[in-house]
Amino acid sequence: MLKSKKTLRALDIQELYAATTGDEGASYPITVMVVRKAFAEQSPESVRQFIKEFSSAVKWTNSNPARAGAYTEKYIKTLSAEVVEASIPTSHFVWKNAEESREEIEKNMQLFLDFSPESIGGKLPDEQFYFK
Repeated sequence: MLKSKKTLRALDIQELYAATTGDEGASYPITVMVVRKAFAEQSPESVRQFIKEFSSAVKWTNSNPARAGAYTEKYIKTLSAEVVEASIPTSHFVWKNAEESREEIEKNMQLFLDFSPESIGGKLPDEQFYFK
């Protein structure tokens, strides 16, 4: 994704994750939103508003890859607008809230738990991990 002409897409993480898990419908939860518990408790409406705006931004990015590419190049000098624009359709940008994502998140975290329990604190997160 750098400005180099030698840039190429080496793999599709979603395809690799589906093959690794043996579940063709599996979706790798590539990014999470983390909020301090104290802030979420003190300002739940601020968190909800941020989530709403973030969800809109994901939809906008998917619908406007050329404009998103131009913004990216403006603020991240090592990325070209053209490469970002071409990458957006294959980036699988999807917003899902915690409730919608819980099963996928826990499947993914189970892989970490099985491989390296200490990497996620030795157990799957409890109910309080998921903002409602």
